[in-house]
Amino acid sequence: MWSLKMEDNYNEAEGKGLSIYLRLDDWTSRPAKQKLYAEFRLRVRDQVRSNHRELTVKQWFSSSNTRGWGFHALVALSDLNQDSKGFIKDDTLIVEAQIIVMSVVKHLS
Repeated sequence: MWSLKMEDNYNEAEGKGLSIYLRLDDWTSRPAKQKLYAEFRLRVRDQVRSNHRELTVKQWFSSSNTRGWGFHALVALSDLNQDSKGFIKDDTLIVEAQIIVMSVVKHLS
């Protein structure tokens, strides 16, 4: 099962931003040495003009990476809080994850 983890993050280089990570949560039901490769897109939707913020990731998931993969600051918090940017409308923020490619390596030596 997949999940999204979001948190506000302060990074000196990028200012304040919304961090978003895609996580694979069901590692306890998988063999210990199994890895999963995924190409995925994380998106924060602009609900007014469709000027979404999105980035694509290609990454290996394994039981040793519980945080997941994603971005430290996909959207600046100042942009999220600005009505004219359209990210928050009627107290709703829409965040999406789209898995484009996925494959599993069953046993690694």
